[in-house]
Amino acid sequence: MARKGNPISVRFDLNRLLLLITLFMLFYLLCLSTGGISFFFDVVARVAGFIGVKALSSKMGCSSALAFVIGCAFRALVTAGIGGANMVSDGEIIPSNSGSGGPSHSNSWTEDSFSIGVLMEPFSETEMEGTSVHSSVARDEAGPSHQGRDEAGPSHEGRVVQNASLESSMRNRIVRLEQENSPFLLDKAKGAYWADIKKELDHAPSQREYARLVAFENRDLLLREQKHEALRLFQGILEQNPPLADQAPYNPQEVFKDFLEERGDRLDRLYPLDVDQRDTSELEFLALVRQGLRRDGPAYIRERIF
Repeated sequence: MARKGNPISVRFDLNRLLLLITLFMLFYLLCLSTGGISFFFDVVARVAGFIGVKALSSKMGCSSALAFVIGCAFRALVTAGIGGANMVSDGEIIPSNSGSGGPSHSNSWTEDSFSIGVLMEPFSETEMEGTSVHSSVARDEAGPSHQGRDEAGPSHEGRVVQNASLESSMRNRIVRLEQENSPFLLDKAKGAYWADIKKELDHAPSQREYARLVAFENRDLLLREQKHEALRLFQGILEQNPPLADQAPYNPQEVFKDFLEERGDRLDRLYPLDVDQRDTSELEFLALVRQGLRRDGPAYIRERIF
């Protein structure tokens, strides 16, 4: 009479089989969700080949060499089936998991050699013309700031894009100086100072020239604002100390303006060509003047200005 199998052993083997199937399904779902289905089949091919070699060698009595050959053939069969899932369209290899964002795994040397062959093929004249057209469109869309750098390029007159926000800010700042009767607006009538600036900006021949002009005018306006603020502090100190005005060699306001202009003339001689550096140095000087007036008051006026 044949002996029946041990029920406990059979149940244990069944549980291991169910656990293995569960892990297999979880691994499949994970690879499917991450776009690594090719990687999943590659692992299956490797594992199946390994298990097949072991089974043929130990259970069926095949030689190790024959078992190895059969395992490699099985793996190549699975790999070829995976490679067929890729689509070739217009000379490009489109993997089955393209667009999923997951990792891409090459599953056969034929796939790699085909890709290299496509990359090594010379461009046709049509493709070269298309590339040239796209490049020129990209340069056109880059904006006037890039186009202005090519002095040998075509004229871009009439395509200047103005900085409306900065122009509006400058206009409001000039109006504020006019309302406070600032002497640093060249004694022009109200509205005339901004009108002259706006006319020059509107007639800028290129985007580069417009950018240069608006930056210069903005910086020049900032200098006039700082001078006006320093004069306001100076006059406030004189109002609080009336006898101090008697120490001025002539009209105190004119003395203060000459004090500032003398420094400006010195910077003009120091930086005859570098306007940016000249204006930066004058802004630093005006900041020191305002600091001295706030900190030392009458003493600063007597020692530095009068």
